[in-house]
Amino acid sequence: MMMDTALNLRDLPRLNSTQLAGVQFAITEVYTRPEDMRVRIVALDKAVILGRDPNIQTLLAVNTTQGMIAIESRVLALNMEGVVIESNVFIPMHAIYSVNLE
Repeated sequence: MMMDTALNLRDLPRLNSTQLAGVQFAITEVYTRPEDMRVRIVALDKAVILGRDPNIQTLLAVNTTQGMIAIESRVLALNMEGVVIESNVFIPMHAIYSVNLE
């Protein structure tokens, strides 16, 4: 029996888009179930729409080669390959684990 584990976002190191120089995103998909991938797309679409409000930030939990990190930024654009956040940083879709609006 396979059990899912919860990721505590409060424990992740938080970065903003200007602090991502040198960060390498993991090359493997963080999800194995298609349902989880669909939920991720819907959450990112919501982040793009609601992110137009300057009072709303998005917290992305992202898998890197050094482990999980949290990125606090606005999501500016989305396609099936990934997202673009502030400072025109591209994050590949397969590396995004969680999307939280704050």
